[in-house]
Parts: sequence; structure tokens; C-alpha cells
Amino acid sequence: MKLSKSERIFLDFITEEMDDNNFIANSAQVRDKFNSLLTKIGQDIYSDTTIHRCFANLAKSHLISKTKGRGLYQVSPVFFFRGSEEQRAKVLRNILEAINKEPINKLRRKLLTGIKPSSFQVPEPD
Repeated sequence: MKLSKSERIFLDFITEEMDDNNFIANSAQVRDKFNSLLTKIGQDIYSDTTIHRCFANLAKSHLISKTKGRGLYQVSPVFFFRGSEEQRAKVLRNILEAINKEPINKLRRKLLTGIKPSSFQVPEPD
């Protein structure tokens, strides 16, 4: 992989810290926890800029993806997952469905607004 040393170390950290749906936030608490871990093992701490760059480069590598919400990322379940294979399949399915959800909803809306109310057939009573 074409990851720098800092990105690889940070990736290992976030895969341990992500929640059950692989979400991780780029928040001050996560950055502080990461730097605390680095201090415990005798490594130099990373600046906030370096950690932001790690998030950006991991997203470019498609190992994480930015989601709706400020500073919220999802670690790719294709490569990393904490739960069972069944849970992993559900998360992957949700991601794939979300990709097509907006275009499909736009098409549905367009089709529904294009239909005139008079064109609906009323069933005849028996």
C-alpha cells in the first residue's frame, strides 16, 4: 500500500477505535486519545494537521470514506470490520444501497409528478 508511516499507524488505531458500524469521528477526543497512546509507547505525538492529513489520505486511498456530518468517516468494511460476517454484509449492503438511493428517489419523484391524477384507473365495483 502507498501509505506513509503515520497513515499506517493511524489506520491501525482507528480500526480499533471505530464503532460497530465502522464509524470514526475526526474529533478532538479521538486525536487526544491517539496522541495519548503514542505518548504511552514512547513515540512523538502527531499534530492536528498531521492527523487531518491522515484522514484525507486514507479517504483518497478508499480505506475510509467521508459520510454526512462534520468530521465523520466510515472505515471501509471491505477491508476492516469488527463484527460477524453477517453484520459486515449488512453494512456493505447499506453502503451500496445508499449510493443509488438519491438517483432512484429523484427518478421516482420525476415519474410520480409527471403522472396526471386523471390517468389513474379507478377499479369498477364487482
